This record gives sequence, C-alpha cells and structure tokens, in this order.
Amino acid sequence: MFATNLQDLGQANTQPHCIETGDDLPFRQRFYRQSPQTNAEMNRQLQEMLDADIIEESDSMWQSPKTASYDLQLTTANSTQ
Repeated sequence: MFATNLQDLGQANTQPHCIETGDDLPFRQRFYRQSPQTNAEMNRQLQEMLDADIIEESDSMWQSPKTASYDLQLTTANSTQ
C-alpha cells in the first residue's frame, strides 16, 4: 500500500503544462553555497529521483539552482545528542 522506495511510486499521465511569462525575461539566481556533505546528499537524492523518472533535467532559461531545506525538528534533535 505504501511505497518503500522511490521506484515503488507510480506516475501520473498528465498533460505537460505551460506557464505564461508574457514578455518577461528570465533572470539569473545566485548559486547557494552548500557544505560538501550537503552537496553530496543533494546530488545523491537528485540522482535517485532521476533514476526513478520522478524528475528530469532542464535546459530552460528559467531554471533555478538547487537548494537544501532542513527539517527543524531533526536538526534540533540531532544537535542535542
């Protein structure tokens, strides 16, 4: 009933969508520096999602740099141990 890994997830057969941006030009967002450990973990998770066909690489002019978000409860619990 529940997925135990990303390969167990199903896929929806939905139509591609288009976000109308009018005449606006894309803008570059700055790269967010990450620790080598965080960067390695993000790359691992991204590769896992690529392998499971959950995400795909983009060559859009509107793409943004990858960022990490942290679970405050996990961070707090780990820092008190």
